[in-house]
Amino acid sequence: MKAVFYEGNQKIRVGQCAPVPPKAGEVQIKVSYAGICGTDLHIFHGHMDKRVTFPQVMGHEMSGVIQEVGETVTDFVVGDHVTVRTSGLLRGMSSL
Repeated sequence: MKAVFYEGNQKIRVGQCAPVPPKAGEVQIKVSYAGICGTDLHIFHGHMDKRVTFPQVMGHEMSGVIQEVGETVTDFVVGDHVTVRTSGLLRGMSSL
């Protein structure tokens, strides 16, 4: 899968990123769309360098399809369309 990495000093690159299997209570999402938010801009401008590790995968607001579910997940199944927000998940997004 591809990801956008912040490498510090306002340098970003697109590169390959190995997917991580979901742990118990987690899901893995095949991302369809992602956006740039204020946090990403703060990271890019170096305002959060003390809070991130390098290279930092950017982006945490996205939508996609559940690709895999971890143990104990009962509210989502593979194939569900979801939108990720920093405060939680929404399911059943018909516009995806």
